[in-house]
Amino acid sequence: MKKEDFVWALKVLESLPKEKLIEICKNPRIDLKFTRKDWETTTEEEEIIGALIADYPPNILLPVLRELK
Repeated sequence: MKKEDFVWALKVLESLPKEKLIEICKNPRIDLKFTRKDWETTTEEEEIIGALIADYPPNILLPVLRELK
């Protein structure tokens, strides 16, 4: 991920409410599973954002984020 793409993705993710972050996690291209508890009971948005950034390459994550706009 280029630095500019990373910064843009992080800004977008940080601006979203928890409900939108959960929606991204459930997107068929992402389908991120949370092993400790479910996304709805996760209180830390940063935890969701960290998982998305760490687990998904830019070619998957960036198009999903761009579709939100």
